[in-house]
Amino acid sequence: MALAAPPAGYRLAWQDEFDGTVLDTAKWNYRTDTKLWSKQLPANVSVSGGLLNLHLKKETVDTVFYTGAGVISKNLVRYGYYETRMKTPPGAGWHTSFWMMKHDGLGGTGTTATAVEIDVIENDSITPLKYGVNSHRWNPGPHQSFGAKSVTTPSLTADFHVFGCEFTAATLKYFFDGTLVQTVDATQFPHDDVNIWLTSIAANLGGTTSVDDTQLPALAQYDYARFYEPFPAPTVSIVNPTFAAVTLSDSATTLRLEASVSASSVVWSLVDGPGSVTFSAPAAAQTNASFSAAGTYTLQCAATNAGGTSTDRVHVGVAAPVTIPLRQEIGGYQYTATIIRSDQPTWNAGSRNQLLVGRTTALFRSLFSFDLSPLASGAIISSAALVLKTVSGGVGTVGALQLRALSATPVEGTGISDGTAGANLGTGTGATWTTRTGGSQASDLWSSAGGDFAAAILSETPGFDATVPGQTVTLPALTTAAQTAHAAAQPLNLILSAANETIAGTAYVRIASDDDSLESNRPVLRLSFTGNSAPTVNPGAAPAAFIGSPAVLGGSVSLATSSQWRLLSGPGNASFSNAASATSNVTFNQVGAYLLELAAANSFAETSRTLAITVSAPDPATIAGWQALTWPGNSDPNIIGPTMDPDFDGLTNLLEWALRLDPEIPNPFQPALTRNASELQYTYTRRKTATGAAAFQIEWSDTLGNDWSSAGVTQDSPVSLSTSEESVTTRIPAGSTGRRFLHLKVSIP
Repeated sequence: MALAAPPAGYRLAWQDEFDGTVLDTAKWNYRTDTKLWSKQLPANVSVSGGLLNLHLKKETVDTVFYTGAGVISKNLVRYGYYETRMKTPPGAGWHTSFWMMKHDGLGGTGTTATAVEIDVIENDSITPLKYGVNSHRWNPGPHQSFGAKSVTTPSLTADFHVFGCEFTAATLKYFFDGTLVQTVDATQFPHDDVNIWLTSIAANLGGTTSVDDTQLPALAQYDYARFYEPFPAPTVSIVNPTFAAVTLSDSATTLRLEASVSASSVVWSLVDGPGSVTFSAPAAAQTNASFSAAGTYTLQCAATNAGGTSTDRVHVGVAAPVTIPLRQEIGGYQYTATIIRSDQPTWNAGSRNQLLVGRTTALFRSLFSFDLSPLASGAIISSAALVLKTVSGGVGTVGALQLRALSATPVEGTGISDGTAGANLGTGTGATWTTRTGGSQASDLWSSAGGDFAAAILSETPGFDATVPGQTVTLPALTTAAQTAHAAAQPLNLILSAANETIAGTAYVRIASDDDSLESNRPVLRLSFTGNSAPTVNPGAAPAAFIGSPAVLGGSVSLATSSQWRLLSGPGNASFSNAASATSNVTFNQVGAYLLELAAANSFAETSRTLAITVSAPDPATIAGWQALTWPGNSDPNIIGPTMDPDFDGLTNLLEWALRLDPEIPNPFQPALTRNASELQYTYTRRKTATGAAAFQIEWSDTLGNDWSSAGVTQDSPVSLSTSEESVTTRIPAGSTGRRFLHLKVSIP
C-alpha cells in the first residue's frame, strides 16, 4: 500500500479521513452540475468503511442518461502540498479526478471565477494504466494549459494509489506514489486561492465513445484528502564547540555542547566513533558529552518540528587527530565545484549536479576550491584526500585522473551547462574555459585557456571504466598541499583532469558534484589534523572536607582563557573563595556527598571534569579534622600545614596533633625513659587516632648518624587514659656501647 509522503517543510493543515458514516458538510459542498454525459447528485455521495464513495449510475436525469458525483472543499487554500489516496472505477466512460480550482459557489465547475486549475490526476477509465496531469489558466483569457503530461501506471482500478501535488510560487510538482512525475514552471500563470475537488463524471474524453453499462453501478473511491501548509523545517546550528571540529586531550574530559535551534524537539546522537558517547541531556539544546575511548567521533544535533528535521554536526578527536569531512551543506559548509570545457568555452556549470573529466573532440576538466577555515590557525594536517563518486553516463575507459594545484581561486557561478540556452548557462557568473571568475578583465581570465595550474601532480588515481556508476574514486596524498594552503590562509584550489587528454577518441567520466541530491555522493575532502584544541582540565584529588571549614581544591587547567568551579549536586551549599581559579578553597555548610565541576573555556570549546567530595563533621582523630577544629575557617598551609610550627616550640603541627599537644602554646614533649637490665623502656602518651590516620615508630641509633633502626624494638599494647588519649610503652635493646639514642617518628599516609 502506498503511504502519504509530503515533502519536508510542510505540516498537515486540513484533512478528511472519511472515518464517519456521512459526508462532513462542514468541510465539503456537493458538486451539483450537469457536465458532458452526467448529472452530479448529492445522493450519489456516501461515506463508509473509511472511504468516500462516489456512486456512478445509469439513470436518466434531466437531459442526460447517467449520474456521477463529486465534492468540493469549503476551505480556500493556495500554496502547499495536496494529496489523496484513491481508486478509479472500472469500465469505459468515466472521467475521475483530483484537482484544485476556485469554486464559483453555484454548484458548477467554477470556471467563471477561476484564474488557475491544477489537475493532479485526470483518468479516463477507458485507459486504467495511465492518467494525465495538467494546469490551466482560465482567467485572464485566452485559456492556456501548462505542463500537460501522460503518466503510465499500474492499474488505477485494481488498487489504491497516492497522488500528490506541491504548489509553490515558483513551481508545480506532481507525484505518483511518492515519485516525482512532472515539474512545471508556475511563474507562467497567475495564482489564486483554490478549492479541492474529488469528482467522477461520465465523459466522452480520452477516446471514449460510450459508457460501459455492464460495469454499472460503479464506484470511484477516495481514502482521504489532505492539505499540508508550508512550514519551514527548524534551524539548528551548533555554537559550542565554535568550530566544526575540536580535539580533547583525553577521554576523561567532558565536552560541553550547545546548539541554537528554532524548535522544541532536540536530540543529540552519536553518528560515528570508536566507542560510546554519553549525553547528560540528549533532548536539550545544551548538554555534556563524555567519551568512552580515544579516536574521532561525529556527533549530531537534530531539531524537529512539523515542517521536518534539520541537523548539524561536530567532529571530536579524543586523544587523537580529528578527521573532518568537508562536504557541501554538511554543517553549512560550502565549497566550489564546477566543470570547464573547451568545446563550449563560455558555458558555466556551477549549478549542475555532475562534473565531467576526460575528452570527446574537446576536453573536460573540473575545478574545486575547498575553504579550510574549519581548521584554526596552527592546525597541523596529518592526512588529506579527495573522495569522489561516479554517476551514470560516462563513456569508455578514462585515463588516470590527476589533481594539480590551481594558481588562484575560481568562482563557481550559477549556470547548469546542460546545453540549454539563456539564463541556464549562467553567463558571466563564474569559471569557464576562458575565465576564472566569469569576468572579462585581464585579472579575471586564465592566462592559459583551461586553467592556470602547476605542472606537478599532487595526486593520481589509475584509469578505470567510466561507464560504471557508483564507483568511489579516492585521490590521496594532498597533505602537503592542504597544509601549505592553510598556512597561507588560502583555500585548497585544485583542478582535476584525465592523463590521456591528448589521445584520440571519447572517454570521460561523470562524477557527482556538490549539487547532487544525495549527500553521500557529493565530493568530500577528508582532513585529519591536530589543533582546534579544547582546554585540558584536571580537578585534582578530592580533599578532606569538613562542614564549615575551607577545603583546598588543587585543580589545574591548560589551553584555557577562563575556568570556573560549579556545584552540581549535594545536600547543601558550596562557597568558593575564587570560583574562577582552578586552585580555590571551598566551604560546605552541610555534611554529605557533593559533586563539583571544574570547567574551562577557550575560543574553540568548553570542557569540564567532575570531583566527588564527601563532607563530614570534623574528627580530631584525623589530622584534617583536628586542623578544622583548631583553626576554624583558616586554610593557610603556612599556618595549619603538617610541617608548620606556628608556636615555635620545635614541634610541628603533625607532632602536636599526634601527641595531643597545643599547637598555639609552646609546650614540651616529655616521654619517660628507664633502663631495665638489657632493655630500655620508652613510655609516652599520644592521641587515639583514626585507623590508618597516623603511624608511630620508635627508632634507635648509637651514633646519631645514618644508622637509625627499629631492630629489636617491641611495643606493649596501648593503655587507654581517656576517650582521646592513650599511653604506650616501647621496649628497645639497650646495646653494648653504654649509650643509645632514641627518637619517636610520626608519619601520615
